[in-house]
Amino acid sequence: MFSNKSYYQKYLLKILLLTSILLFMAILIGCEKDDISIVGVWQGAIVIDEQELDISVNFKESEDGLRATIDIPQQNIKNYALENLEYDHPNISFELPSTTTGKFIGEKDGSKITGEYTQGQFKGEFYLNEVDDANNIVEDQDKSDEGNSEEVSLDVEAGRIYGTLTLADNNDEKTPVVLIIAGSGPTDRNGNSTIAGENNSLKMIADFLADNGVASLRYDKRGIAESAAIKIDEKDLRFEDYINDAAGWLEILKQDQRFSNIYVLGHSQGSLVGMLAAQKVATDGFISVAGSGQSIANTLREQLANLPQELKEKAENILLSLEKGEIVSEVDQNLQGIFRPSVQPFLISYMKYDPALEISKLDVPVLIIQGTTDLQVSKKDAEKLKNAYPEARLEIIEGMNHILKEAPADPQENAATYSNPDLPLADEFKEVLISWLELR
Repeated sequence: MFSNKSYYQKYLLKILLLTSILLFMAILIGCEKDDISIVGVWQGAIVIDEQELDISVNFKESEDGLRATIDIPQQNIKNYALENLEYDHPNISFELPSTTTGKFIGEKDGSKITGEYTQGQFKGEFYLNEVDDANNIVEDQDKSDEGNSEEVSLDVEAGRIYGTLTLADNNDEKTPVVLIIAGSGPTDRNGNSTIAGENNSLKMIADFLADNGVASLRYDKRGIAESAAIKIDEKDLRFEDYINDAAGWLEILKQDQRFSNIYVLGHSQGSLVGMLAAQKVATDGFISVAGSGQSIANTLREQLANLPQELKEKAENILLSLEKGEIVSEVDQNLQGIFRPSVQPFLISYMKYDPALEISKLDVPVLIIQGTTDLQVSKKDAEKLKNAYPEARLEIIEGMNHILKEAPADPQENAATYSNPDLPLADEFKEVLISWLELR
């Protein structure tokens, strides 16, 4: 649901951050140069209402104690001091002074700092990842919970993308392998988001597959988690970047002699990415999980259907222009959150693809899985994909939501599962997935 107030608040937030006078002086007492130390460069973002503002904080030792500066590249702000740091490991807080002071309150966990960000009435989150001298994300050494796995990487033009290859328990012989592609937004290899929270859905899929003799590879999207060093201006991002990334991982898997068949599992937006990647690199099967059955333009039309008539007409005119590949420079303030000019090139590239059409181009076994309590993608979407590819196996799982957990239809209770990493995958989802793979 959209309201003038919510978009006005987003707009005000950008103004407040843009006009901030950033001053920071900090004193840190008794911190050793080890896991407790925060000295160094940390990169991340402030996240409010699904909008990210990239930041980089540099902590340095000085005669007066620890000092720090902040960069905000999107606003051409560089090397400004911040103020009022309090650090008592693992707790950390500091402030970003402006007309209304921005406050960061979080915790350090290894090479990550996460927490809450508030600025007046605006509330959100922030995250920071420690980076090394080569501008790569520092990886925590404790990988004990990953079991039989390998850390892998993919070199792309913009930098390096990182992932985890989880091997099957019976890895003495060749095994099938599944490329797991995450959905939209700031989603990492485990299915977790800086916005929605930690649910570990994709990691759970990898662990379940390994227990049943199937390897998998999942990865942090460009600009996310360990792949955060890849920084692309919003105006330069294209949907094809995600397609090419997935295709690159498939090429790596094809060269690995430990694997027999290669499958693609795409979740949510990752379903469309996977369809298109599978057209570029031959695979042995495709799995769509909670994937949309229509273009993003039509999805937006549905989501904006309840806007006031005047605003709805403006949104429709923008959509029609974008579908023609035309940028709209003048955008109503209340629609900036969706159609701001800097995001329009990405939307244009995204709108070119219709999932129902793209799935029909495949020539491999296809499995389509959809939950009945999914608040983001509907049974209707799954049926559209099935109609476009009649040979596909369609499985509708009662009581499963968008993150593949058992959840009620009530929106509030359903949303609570997004930040519960202890909630297991839906049993029927696991049964359907492994039974289909075993038939291949």
